[in-house]
Amino acid sequence: MGGDINQQLNTAGKNKKEIESAMRNVPKSQRTGMEWLIKHMPAEDLKTVSSRFLLDNCQEAYKAWEKSSWGRDISESIFFEYILPYASLNERREPWRKDFSKRFSSVMKKASSPYEAATILNSTMFEMVGVKYSTKRPKADQSPYESMDAGMASCTGLSILLIDACRSIGVPAR
Repeated sequence: MGGDINQQLNTAGKNKKEIESAMRNVPKSQRTGMEWLIKHMPAEDLKTVSSRFLLDNCQEAYKAWEKSSWGRDISESIFFEYILPYASLNERREPWRKDFSKRFSSVMKKASSPYEAATILNSTMFEMVGVKYSTKRPKADQSPYESMDAGMASCTGLSILLIDACRSIGVPAR
């Protein structure tokens, strides 16, 4: 991870057209973010994710950053590292941002800081989505929807769910 764009395009192989399409179609105001995302994508993602997935992720991440009352206090470098990413580990890649933004936007309205929003999310969101800790979960590194479908997650799965919820409302998380 962290290569240059040309190196990443070579790694994309047959999926190169999708990555190029994402770079070509991203709004100018989000171009730097898209380039950052592509430069930092794991090789497997470069080979599989669609242009639409990347464009939607980028659009929703920027929207969350700009919409939050604390967004102006979050630097671009913090945004790139802790809000823009669409995944934490090796979990299944899913388009969770728009749905999570709708589900958890009420938290953003109640919070006056990203710390307060993260605290509120941590104490309420697992019940909101019906997920609890269990060693009987299907696998350790579940995606948000895999955890929600199972109604249970490992510590890692719970962390991924909370990170994605935070990112969906403009709270930097990892």
